[in-house]
Amino acid sequence: MFGVDPVLGQVVNPSPYCMPIGSTCTLPAGIVPQDYRPLQNYQEVKLYQHGGYANYNSLQVSAQKQSGNLFIFSNFTFGKVLGTRDDSSANGNGNGNDLDPFNLANNYGPLAYDHTKVFNVSFTYKLPNPIHGNALLAAPVNGWQLSGYTTYQDGANLQATNPVLNATYNNNFVSSTNPTGQQPITMPNGLSAEGIGTEQWFGTNEYPNALIPILTCNPSKGLAKGQKFNPNCFASPLPPTASSYGQQGQYIWPYMRYPHYWGSDLAVFKAFKVTEAQRVEVRISATNWLNHPNAQFNLSGSNSDDKLIFNGYSTGSEMIANSNASTTGTPIAKAGYRWMQFAAKYYF
Repeated sequence: MFGVDPVLGQVVNPSPYCMPIGSTCTLPAGIVPQDYRPLQNYQEVKLYQHGGYANYNSLQVSAQKQSGNLFIFSNFTFGKVLGTRDDSSANGNGNGNDLDPFNLANNYGPLAYDHTKVFNVSFTYKLPNPIHGNALLAAPVNGWQLSGYTTYQDGANLQATNPVLNATYNNNFVSSTNPTGQQPITMPNGLSAEGIGTEQWFGTNEYPNALIPILTCNPSKGLAKGQKFNPNCFASPLPPTASSYGQQGQYIWPYMRYPHYWGSDLAVFKAFKVTEAQRVEVRISATNWLNHPNAQFNLSGSNSDDKLIFNGYSTGSEMIANSNASTTGTPIAKAGYRWMQFAAKYYF
């Protein structure tokens, strides 16, 4: 799109720069992507192929006990699933947002449903019968059973489902060299634009997730307690110049996780015999019986702490770091509560 529009026969600016600031001027029509497609009678013509690939490796351990008064079933998985993120959801959950539509290999990394450690345990325990020789007391006290289920899993890859961490950019900031606050972008075709996006950076709108921030350090290292990423490691990408395209950030970031999930349910129950063919079962159950909420991103609306906002764009000699004070990399909200149920069933 930096070249001549095939339909108009002239170079078209995707977002012309209007000077002076605040003036009223007529801007020419913006870029029409359809003009650049070879088949003018159609919109996008997509070709689907089996180009994606993935691999999964894991250590899986299980243990169980099925004798006596205590039954236990447990399993633990330590693994990793790697593959090309291509927005595909044909196999169930989406594998992650693609980042480079022109080179599939650049999208290779941990997929969106990768959870490194997963642990599950369930049990049933027949409680002791402390009453002997007294049928009246034995009926309500003896014969109770306890059952429970506990699960833990690491959080999924954060970048795979949120590739740019909601980063936004603008070119309205005041500096010592730009007192008006307006920073036009000089594109490789020599025109100046005021918008910030892949059309102005690379001359194409085919990048699906816009501009990717640049990493200035490893955002997964040196984290405080509860912190999932270091927001100070992100900076806006370098814009184009009159002689070169703009710079895209790193396609695959170091592994940053969403918060882990941990939950535990517990129940106690007993069956009271009425006749040989009839009984009454009493059950008391509690979901999340320890009342342990799990941390979660994006529960606080538009000012969520996982939202990166860049108040400016990089010049040729300056990279603007994240300036959103609410972005701490630490979830500020939790979800989940204890839920109890009392039930009785009559079997006949």
